[in-house]
Amino acid sequence: MKIKLCGFTEQKSVELACSLGCDFIGVVFVNKSVRYISPQDSQIISDSINNYKKTKKVAVVMNQSLEELSNINRYFSPHFFQLHGDEDHDFIIKIKHKFPNIGIIKAISVHNLDDIILAKSFLDLADFLLFDNKNAGSGEKFNWELLNGFESKKPWFLSGGINVNNLEEVLKNPAIKLIDISSGIEENKGIKSLKLIAEIMKKIHEVQKFN
Repeated sequence: MKIKLCGFTEQKSVELACSLGCDFIGVVFVNKSVRYISPQDSQIISDSINNYKKTKKVAVVMNQSLEELSNINRYFSPHFFQLHGDEDHDFIIKIKHKFPNIGIIKAISVHNLDDIILAKSFLDLADFLLFDNKNAGSGEKFNWELLNGFESKKPWFLSGGINVNNLEEVLKNPAIKLIDISSGIEENKGIKSLKLIAEIMKKIHEVQKFN
């Protein structure tokens, strides 16, 4: 099991997550998000993550131009762009051409089975898929059962509504190899909780130890 913690805006929570072995750290560059951070302000977070070679940096974006992505890359130097908008195949190809060393995580907003089927069209372009609810970052689950039987040649993240109360259920599902948590490590919306970060990472390590 690998874990991505997302929506960080300040240094101390990032450093705790990295020190506890978090595999991916996500920073949100979407203006309308309560977890938004500017490219310039993200540099200090980027520098902190760079001290932990295991942890990969993920820039969460939505329908942003190549120029905007270049500015994000300038300050944050992500390992991955996580695309949460209506980015189509042609635009993803342009991103891959302009940023050949940056991977792609394509987020799929799930309402019904048609959305799961749509995800398959991105398998040749994305390094990872990420399944989330229609209101990303809200802490709401979608119907996880829609993923039963989903087969993919690419790894995928489960996101949306994962927290300390349902984490054990997620960890016991052998089909789930990657999870993404944002609101589940917050006691107040948009503000990361050091307590919850530590609690979630401890529980994950405990389950992995006995599996």
